[in-house]
Amino acid sequence: MPLADQQDLNTESMAETNQYPEKRTGELNWRAYKHTKCGETTVVSADTLDAVCNPLAPVPVTWCSTCNDMDVLAEFTWTDTDESLVAFRARMNNLISPFWRTVSSLSFYIAVASGVAAAIGGATIPDATAWKVGASVIGFFLGLGLTGTAINGVIEAMNGLRFSEYR
Repeated sequence: MPLADQQDLNTESMAETNQYPEKRTGELNWRAYKHTKCGETTVVSADTLDAVCNPLAPVPVTWCSTCNDMDVLAEFTWTDTDESLVAFRARMNNLISPFWRTVSSLSFYIAVASGVAAAIGGATIPDATAWKVGASVIGFFLGLGLTGTAINGVIEAMNGLRFSEYR
């Protein structure tokens, strides 16, 4: 059996047993997922593909282009592997170090935002009530802006990962 045929056979048998390879497949420009409710396929590319694949991106839902419905990721499976988007993102999450998962978590954002709120409030707002309300709100958004979701791109670059390159 030629090597190319054997590789195809191996990939096929992995898909049948729900054991997906965790190796890079190269730059993917697009990928398709199936909406389990209507059974139809949607093709995603570019930023949408990156967001759906990135386990650190705050993407709880995605869109079906056929039935025009937004639905939770658990209702979609990749057409090439039959793996759910939730399972795929969980597997990709395992490729990220605990440090970077912590840095990109909402808890980390809140801690940074609280620190900024305390610094601004302590330096500029003497009234305790105003500090609690005003500085907390201002600090939260400043802290969120300082860390932001841009950290996800930094994490991908630092780890040499681009989640859309995996099957």
